[in-house]
Amino acid sequence: MIKVGDRAKIVISKQLFEMQLIPLVARWGTVMSITKSKRNPGVWIKLDNKFKSLYYWFIPIQSIRIPYNEEAIEKNRRNNLLNTMKL
Repeated sequence: MIKVGDRAKIVISKQLFEMQLIPLVARWGTVMSITKSKRNPGVWIKLDNKFKSLYYWFIPIQSIRIPYNEEAIEKNRRNNLLNTMKL
């Protein structure tokens, strides 16, 4: 379930291709608003870096991926790094 404030990655989809927004693929941002219309569901996302001089873009819901276990992954990376360091 996508929520406002989630970190999200943009992935390729038919809808993104039709909107001619393929250059946004693999970019990261923060979900600012969710649109739940039946015709065109999606999210407004604030990108980490500008694209065409804009930060805010409407992205179809099919093109959004949320890393559900981002905190767990970061914790594992920290633990692995600490385990490899000689203190």
